Amino acid sequence: RSSAASDVYKRQAIVCWMLFGSVLRLCAQTCGATYITEFQYDLKKRTNWCNLLRLDAYVPIGTKGILEFASIHVYKTRPERIINDLQTFSNIEEDNLPCAIAVLGYTRLVGNVTLFAGIRNLNEDYFTTPCMSLFTNSSCGIFPTLSANYPIANYPLAALCLDYKMTLGRFGIESSLYNGKGYNGWSKGKHPFTFNPRKDGVFSITEINYQTEYGKCFGGFSLHTNGDMPDVAGECKTREREKKVSPKMTFAWWGYAERKLWSRVRQEVNLLVQYTRTSSVFSECRNYMGAGVTWIHAPGGQKRHEAGLFLSAAQFKSCNEVAGEVTYRYSFNRDTYIQPAIHLIKNGGGLHEVFLIRMGYVLNGGRVR
Repeated sequence: RSSAASDVYKRQAIVCWMLFGSVLRLCAQTCGATYITEFQYDLKKRTNWCNLLRLDAYVPIGTKGILEFASIHVYKTRPERIINDLQTFSNIEEDNLPCAIAVLGYTRLVGNVTLFAGIRNLNEDYFTTPCMSLFTNSSCGIFPTLSANYPIANYPLAALCLDYKMTLGRFGIESSLYNGKGYNGWSKGKHPFTFNPRKDGVFSITEINYQTEYGKCFGGFSLHTNGDMPDVAGECKTREREKKVSPKMTFAWWGYAERKLWSRVRQEVNLLVQYTRTSSVFSECRNYMGAGVTWIHAPGGQKRHEAGLFLSAAQFKSCNEVAGEVTYRYSFNRDTYIQPAIHLIKNGGGLHEVFLIRMGYVLNGGRVR
């Protein structure tokens, strides 16, 4: 790595730590941290070691306001991924990232309505359920009809956002408006404070959910407008050709449900199903569906056993991909867990087998992926 690149990484880390330290010193605050480390291995004896650190701070402002801040830090030992899957079997693996902002903004509570303005990541609010959070495959997060098709504020990217949430008994509705492209850099035009609808477009997302003691379901849709301005002058002709074949606005919709199939004291079995589709035939991922089963056993104290089986299929422009995951998580307490998982993935590149083992530590209410 060149000395210039090292200097850039150092400056990024210093800026982010200064931001985090400033938030900590403001006033009575709640702070948290999450650290996840993961070892990956495939049958061709390729290995990788991935690490994610997230720092959180919440500062009350008055009686109904909260200032939120979260940073993410990513490190892995192998620059390239060990297999070429399209859905991404590990939901924490990304390029090395010394420091990036995940959340920085103000939340206001008004009755049963929550309003947020600032920088935000889609993973904070959408496609988050207890069953999906068990699995390590990225499709058990933001569905690929969104994450693969648009450069939106999906981990590890963030963007300027206005977010609205309202609860009505068992029903909830959430709607967000984002800059059409997410960023995680610190240089001009590449930081998440950027707001340029003409170049980046606009991304809006709306979701309605319903929850009972037996399960949860939600459905939603998104709209993404394409920007008009190229990044550099040399892209003008390419952009003009794209505009002739690709739509100015694209639409995606999805549905998800999880249902408790069986339960007794300290144990339960749940079923989850999901489906999504996008309107444009030019999309990188056109269709996606998934289904799984989870088992949870809490024998007492803070110990907890969770196991799951998940199958998914996605229609990409280049090929179709089918993926399966078997995983087990043992929580020693509320803070520490260990989780092995086996992934079998079939796509145009053949059959891939991956084993991973993940360990996580959550300090003082930090966020778990």
